[in-house]
Amino acid sequence: KEPERFIFGKESLSGDKLKNGYLYMKEILETHKKEELPEAWIATSDYLAVGMMRAINEKGYSIPGDFGLIGFDNIDLSGYVNPRLTTVEQNQELFGKKLWEAVKKIHQNGIREEIVLPQKVLMRESC
Repeated sequence: KEPERFIFGKESLSGDKLKNGYLYMKEILETHKKEELPEAWIATSDYLAVGMMRAINEKGYSIPGDFGLIGFDNIDLSGYVNPRLTTVEQNQELFGKKLWEAVKKIHQNGIREEIVLPQKVLMRESC
């Protein structure tokens, strides 16, 4: 299968991530058969993932039985939902510092550089 067909995105996801993650996943599940969807989802934030969880459960699917789900940010809520959300953790303070340094370099002399940060996957029950 072509990996591109498993990339889902929508501009509204940048707003209220909890609500819009729920609404978009609900829409996806209503317009696609399970066989047409990936076995696991990676959300760009834990809030999106929690919204997605609700839609998946309401549609009668189970996590991780029918779909695996991974979030990103390791917010406190991710350890309290059921099942507890597998998530990617990164040092937000370090991220802010590196981003600021990169913006200064671009502004001062036009130098652009790649930022690589250490991350850790916290394996929990959602995948």
